[in-house]
Amino acid sequence: MKASLLFVFIAMVLMGCGTTQTSPSGSFEQYLVHTLNGHTNLVYGITWSPDSKKIASGSMDSTVKIWDAAQGKELMTLKGHTNGIGRIAWSPNGKYIASTGRDKTVRIWDTATGDETLKLDAGTDVIFGVSWSPDSGRLVSGCADKKSRVWEIPTGKLLRTLEGHTGSVVDVDWSPDGRRIASCGGDKTVKIWYALNGKLLHTLEGHTSTVTAVKWSPSGKELLSGGRDKMRRIWDSSTGMELESHKAHHNPIMDVAWRPDGKRFCSAGYKQVNIYSMDAEIRKGPGWGFKHGNSYVRCVIWSPDGKRIASSGSDNAVKIWQFP
Repeated sequence: MKASLLFVFIAMVLMGCGTTQTSPSGSFEQYLVHTLNGHTNLVYGITWSPDSKKIASGSMDSTVKIWDAAQGKELMTLKGHTNGIGRIAWSPNGKYIASTGRDKTVRIWDTATGDETLKLDAGTDVIFGVSWSPDSGRLVSGCADKKSRVWEIPTGKLLRTLEGHTGSVVDVDWSPDGRRIASCGGDKTVKIWYALNGKLLHTLEGHTSTVTAVKWSPSGKELLSGGRDKMRRIWDSSTGMELESHKAHHNPIMDVAWRPDGKRFCSAGYKQVNIYSMDAEIRKGPGWGFKHGNSYVRCVIWSPDGKRIASSGSDNAVKIWQFP
């Protein structure tokens, strides 16, 4: 899939109806803590600080904003990208935020000062995905040129290039133990790589369209993926076998996320975030969910303390929800 067509798909607001689920009490509005307004274009990426006190957002307006999560107050705006921003990620040590862009760069920001500390020319096309190693010493980026690249931080040295996808790499995620990297994209596959030398370990096949998101479970035993085929799938990360699949939305899934304790996970699609339990008896259907707005939810992420969920979308806003 060409990068331009893939980006049009991700950027456009497709028409349709999302799965309608509500919270256990039947009203999701009571769990909305803050709506963060300030961006002037859709918000593709959100990330929590490791202490759950702050949240950052990256937008197609070319800026990254850092917010006080408790008060819903904007703290600073980071400017440097020359085109729209995709995924962003806060480093585990709390010192940096990495942001990806249509300007073919990954930029590293000092979270204390807001200064840009490093600019990586990270590919020959749009950069979609980004993830930190658990020790904050390395970074992996996914590009529309079908490659993922592993970087040393803070030197910016390119350590290795992961080649094997036949379509754009849309999302990447580093395993909790730091040993493996997962990637997914336009070729309808999820791939697992050995982080130390870039060896391809598994190719996970099952999705029938672009895989838009992939995330390791907190234990590292499972991988969760979501795609344009409206399906979310859970995989055994050791064998690459599919454990289960489920049509989670009536429209393409844009993102997936785990709760830090691994007991729940969620998927984001048109208007809606659905939340599931890992209990084998009930995980086929969402326990409950909430409606972000009247457009696609582009990103969803649980806070590190597991108490809140943040969602962002084509309405240019970030919303913070208190998990019951």
